[in-house]
Amino acid sequence: GGYSYTFNTEATYVQADDNAIPSHPTPVWSLPQGKTVETLTLGDEICLIDDSTQCFNFVRYDGNNVVMLSKYNLNVGPDAKGTATNKQDSDVVGGYDSYGYIQFASAPYWIDGNGDLLPKYGNSWPADIYDPEVQTTVEDYKDILETEYGATIEEARLLTYSEATNTIGCDDSNNECPTTGTGSFITNTYFWLGSAIYDEEDDYSYVVSINSEGSFEAWGQDYISDSFGNGIRPIIVVAKSNL
Repeated sequence: GGYSYTFNTEATYVQADDNAIPSHPTPVWSLPQGKTVETLTLGDEICLIDDSTQCFNFVRYDGNNVVMLSKYNLNVGPDAKGTATNKQDSDVVGGYDSYGYIQFASAPYWIDGNGDLLPKYGNSWPADIYDPEVQTTVEDYKDILETEYGATIEEARLLTYSEATNTIGCDDSNNECPTTGTGSFITNTYFWLGSAIYDEEDDYSYVVSINSEGSFEAWGQDYISDSFGNGIRPIIVVAKSNL
C-alpha cells in the first residue's frame, strides 16, 4: 500500500516598524531611453525609479563616476514649502518671495583674519569651500537617497565654479550662464555654488550663485548670512557600477 503524510505549518506575521529595511527596485536609477553611462550627454535627465520627482541632470563622466546636478532645489530652511522635506521640489526654485531659500553660512569660514584662504581649501582661487553649514543639508539629502531609495552615493556636495564654467558653459567674463541649449538646466533655479572667488583689486572674496535669469553672481563675504533668494541644489556623484 501507499503512504500518506500530513504536515502542519505555522506562519507568524510580524508588523514592520521603523527599523524595517525597505525594498527597492534594481536598478535604482532610470537613464534616458536608449542611453548608457558612456553615451550620456550634458543635461540628460536621470531619475530615481522609486520617485520620479527626484531627478538629476548629467554633468560629466570620468570613466568611473557619474557627476549629476539636482534638477531642483531642496525644500529646506525657514521658508520651506509647507513642512521642510529636504527633498527636491519643483516649486522650490528660489528667488524672492519663493520657497526654500537659505543663507550660505553665518560667517566667511574659508578665510583667516587677514582675508587669506585657509590651507584646507587649497592655495588658489576659485576655491571649493562647500562646508560646513550648507554641507550639512546636502549630507542630509544624501542620507535620504541612500536610506529611503536604496541609492549608493559616492559623494554629495555643491556645484563648483569650475564645473559651472568649464563643463556647463557659464561665462565668468560677462557673468552669464546658459538659458538655452544643453547647458540651460543650470538656470532652472536660484542656487548657491560651493566655491568662492577673489578680487585682487578689492582684496575681497565672494561666494558665487546662479539664477534662472542666467546671472552668474558674486556675493560679498559680509553678506552670506542673507539668503538673496538662493537655495540648495546638490551635486551627487554615483559610481558607474551603481547606475
